[in-house]
Amino acid sequence: MIVSWLARLSRALRALIRPGRSERDLDEELRFHLDMDAADWARRGVPPSHARQAARRAFGPLSPIKEQIRELRLTSPLEHFGRDVRGALRGIRRAPGFALAVIVTLAMGIAAVTTMFSITSGILRELPVEAPDRLVHLAGIDRLRRDEGGRLLAWELLALAGQQRTLETLAAYDDETFHLGDASRFAQRWSGAVITPGVFEVLRVRPALGRTVTVEDGRPGAPPVVILGHTLWTRRYDADPTIVGREIRVNGLPRTVIGVMPDGFRFPVEQDLWTPFAPSASAAPGEGTGWTVFGRLRDGRSLDEARVEFQSLAARLAAASPATHAERTVQARSYRDELVPPRARMIFRVMLLVVSFVLLVACANAANLLLTRAMARRHEVAVRSALGGARYRILTQLLTEVLVLAAIAGL
Repeated sequence: MIVSWLARLSRALRALIRPGRSERDLDEELRFHLDMDAADWARRGVPPSHARQAARRAFGPLSPIKEQIRELRLTSPLEHFGRDVRGALRGIRRAPGFALAVIVTLAMGIAAVTTMFSITSGILRELPVEAPDRLVHLAGIDRLRRDEGGRLLAWELLALAGQQRTLETLAAYDDETFHLGDASRFAQRWSGAVITPGVFEVLRVRPALGRTVTVEDGRPGAPPVVILGHTLWTRRYDADPTIVGREIRVNGLPRTVIGVMPDGFRFPVEQDLWTPFAPSASAAPGEGTGWTVFGRLRDGRSLDEARVEFQSLAARLAAASPATHAERTVQARSYRDELVPPRARMIFRVMLLVVSFVLLVACANAANLLLTRAMARRHEVAVRSALGGARYRILTQLLTEVLVLAAIAGL
């Protein structure tokens, strides 16, 4: 049975690839039957010059017979599709101006929707981590300066980490641009981040190769190390599986590669390189650089509980350092909403909907052009019907022409 189906599939593919041979076989078969009928008329006493004509009259029109034979063949759907596509391409050659107008109209609408969809999906995509809705961002707010930048100082991070109870742990990072300049490769700039130990544990993401940053990696005097993103590893180092343990130059200094993150992970936004750093506890209140701080809610704890706790902890810090923190507080926010606020999400969704209407208008304009073209082809359709063309075959031919135009516009 398998051999039978393979034979049928082979005939179908041959009919699609070499339709002319299939048509020649059909013509030869009909010619054979006509010859047999003409010989039968000749045996009945009809002169040979009239026997052929009598056979043709008895046989009837050939076009409907050919159409019926094609319908009975297993390969007819493939033959019809191939024939319809070739007919559509011939129609485009006959009316290039009309085809160009339809293609450009559809292409503009498709391009607008595709572009907006790419932007929206890239911005609104979820973080490639486990349970991203459980991540909490800690925003430092200065009411006096009206500063809601959200960064916390190093001593604030250490003080909060030692007192809070609603989050599993606190982690922080700071965006940075790194220069890679290995001796055997050309120099490049890559977007990365300086991270505190525990960032990948909070995100619950395991490396594809090697390991992540540990507390020892962030201690003063520890050997300098670096973690590569999958994109950087693939493009710059050709996905070399032996990259772990190799020494590369980052910002002019040698660092040892200790891990490669999985494909699609580019935390926090489009970063491809991470180096460790541990905030120093010796920093005085009000001094030091700012960090983006986040954590993961403990099981059974909610975001509202985290908000209440960190407001209370911020009040304690303000009481301990009134000179620098009298008007400063800390807010716990959803990390997902911090990256893309709900209002921005709504704006992008509305923009995508508006652009979708642009595609709808483009389709309506293309439909009007096709309707005008169809009115001009009434004579052609009438001739095909008179020659025995089935109604559904004519409809499928017209539909295939539209699909070919739409496919070209999509490309």
